[in-house]
Amino acid sequence: MRNSTTTVPGALYDALCILKLNKPKDRVSISELIGAAGVSRSSFYYYFEDIEDVFFQMATAFCEKYQKLALLLLNHKAYTNKDKLLSAEKELCDIVYKYQDRVSFFLQEQNYFQFKEIFFMSFRQHCRQMRMFTVSPNQVKTEITNMVVYEYTLYNCCAQLLSTLEIWANRSFKESPEDFLHIYGQTCGHAVAFDSY
Repeated sequence: MRNSTTTVPGALYDALCILKLNKPKDRVSISELIGAAGVSRSSFYYYFEDIEDVFFQMATAFCEKYQKLALLLLNHKAYTNKDKLLSAEKELCDIVYKYQDRVSFFLQEQNYFQFKEIFFMSFRQHCRQMRMFTVSPNQVKTEITNMVVYEYTLYNCCAQLLSTLEIWANRSFKESPEDFLHIYGQTCGHAVAFDSY
């Protein structure tokens, strides 16, 4: 399966998604995985400890890309810059389209709760050094300084991003880049912006 342009982790991620068609990931052996990926056992252990580590790193890598672009997109929504908005939407859609097999794998019932935990942990980590603002309809930004409100808003925003991904997957990833904010808007009641300290 591995070709000269595929990294060892990438080949293992793809192989895990393919093998899951036949059995749950907790029943996939390392031998099966490295055989399907076309990598050596030593290469596997150079990058990963076990199958769970493959899943964790694959999910974390996707979450970091998706969340970084989604936050950029939400900030553009908050600032209403049309050109940047369309560019961010296209980039986000490209990532989701590129990894749609992995996203479908993450959202399978037997993987969902573990993926959700990784998604929230990654989002919290990503936002840890950022200030959060609510943005009113007339574009007035108000910083959230109360920690309880900050945590609640962070949780809400993260849940909305995950819900958007689920809606997108349920629609077989057919939305165009221009539709992302429409999907997000179905799950979001207010605009949120993030700025680095």
